[in-house]
Amino acid sequence: MQAKHSLTVMFLLIFLIILIISVVYWFNYLGLLNLPRALSKIVSKVPLISYGKDITDPFLLEKEYYSKLRLSYDSMFTQLNQYENELKAKDEQIKEKEKILSESELSFKQKEENIYRKLKEYEDYKENIKKEAIQFINMPPEQAVKVLNSMDILKVVDILRAMDEYFAQIGESSLVPYLVSLMPPDRAAKISEYKVEGATTYSPAP
Repeated sequence: MQAKHSLTVMFLLIFLIILIISVVYWFNYLGLLNLPRALSKIVSKVPLISYGKDITDPFLLEKEYYSKLRLSYDSMFTQLNQYENELKAKDEQIKEKEKILSESELSFKQKEENIYRKLKEYEDYKENIKKEAIQFINMPPEQAVKVLNSMDILKVVDILRAMDEYFAQIGESSLVPYLVSLMPPDRAAKISEYKVEGATTYSPAP
C-alpha cells in the first residue's frame, strides 16, 4: 500500500514538472516570458557560475567567444602582413643583387670583347708590318731607304724589327744594319735608340 502511494506521488511530481516546463515554454513562445533573461538572473546568483561577471546578457558567452576569435584573427593577419612585408623586402634585395650581377656580367663581357678586339687589331697590325717588311726586303736598298726616310720613324722601327725577325727565321744576316747606315746620321741614331727601347707606332684603339 505504501509502495503504491510512493509511486503515485512520483508520477504526480513528474507530471507537475512537465506541466511547469510546458507552461514556461508556451509563455516564452507567446512572448509573455523572456526565458533567457530569467535564466540569466537565476544563474547570476550562483557564485561558481557568475565569477563576478554580469551575465544578464544571454549572449555574453557567445560575444566573448567571437571577441577572442576576432583577436586571434587580428593577430594572425598581423603576422601574415609582417611575413608578406619581409618577403617583399627579400624579393627587392634579390632583384637588386640580380641587377648588380647582370651589370657585372655585362661589364665583364664588354671588357672581354674589348681585349679580343685589341688582340685582333694588334695581330692585323703585325701582319701588315710583316708584309711591308717583305716588300722593302725585295726593293733595292737605296730605294727602300728613300721610302723609309719619308715614313713615320716609329713605323720604320716596326718594319725594321720585322725584317730582323724575318732574316732570323731564314737563318741569314739581316739587311737592317746596312739600310740604317744609308740613312741620315741623326735619323739612324734615333731609329737605333727606339729599337733598343722597344718603341712602336702601334696604338690600340680605346
